Amino acid sequence: MPKDDPTLFEELKVYDNPEAFKDPALEGTYRLSLPLKDSTDFPLPVVVTVEIDGAKLTEASSQYFSWVIAQIPDQDLARAGVRTADEFKAMMLTDPKFNDAKRAYFWFFVRYFPELVNKLVLTLGVLSFDSLATHGFVESEQQRVQLEQKIKGTVEMALTGFRRDFKRMLRTRTRGRPKKLIDPHTAPAIVNIVSVMAADLMEGKSGKDALPALKTIADKLNTTENALGKQLRGAGYSWTQIKEYLLTRHPPENQTEYSAAP
Repeated sequence: MPKDDPTLFEELKVYDNPEAFKDPALEGTYRLSLPLKDSTDFPLPVVVTVEIDGAKLTEASSQYFSWVIAQIPDQDLARAGVRTADEFKAMMLTDPKFNDAKRAYFWFFVRYFPELVNKLVLTLGVLSFDSLATHGFVESEQQRVQLEQKIKGTVEMALTGFRRDFKRMLRTRTRGRPKKLIDPHTAPAIVNIVSVMAADLMEGKSGKDALPALKTIADKLNTTENALGKQLRGAGYSWTQIKEYLLTRHPPENQTEYSAAP
């Protein structure tokens, strides 16, 4: 385990057997039960169990590196002083940095696997519930439309969340103050509906000028602006917060998509 990463083992404690990571051979079996404990506001039983084979993961990293090397153009091989991909691979195998890269691959995978797969399981659970609207379990047309909007909102915001996570994991996010995000797993249906409708009305455009008025959304929902605003506030959100969230999804072209604390 890397000695220069003191928080790593704490993060790996979400596994059922984190002590297995202290095996220097990195060939243990690492078990994970999902959903992760305390990852929801209410208790859920374990519905998925996963095992990672450490030896196979290490082998997979070697095969992946070999595939990447095989894609190197001939002119780049020549600049490296070799003629073939096999020669380049043989040269890399003698470089201590190659083993460092393989270990980095391993630790990155096991560190972030629980977080990503847990979110996928939770998102699928929400979609499974929302799918009732498309299977005849909801008779009211208004409720069906609302649930279908919620399904779209769940997908859109889950994708936004995954994109944000990828940037954070790869450390490509920029510095600055974090924006409030709307979590589709916890946000009330009306918040998801308004967010999705507003995003649709923006038609892919960016910046504050592209944001629709709350009245426009209220008209589409056959209600008044005041009533819709009150409904949002009753759900724990404001129209201002939703607009801020939308601006993180559709930033002006001269701004980065997300900002985060150092």
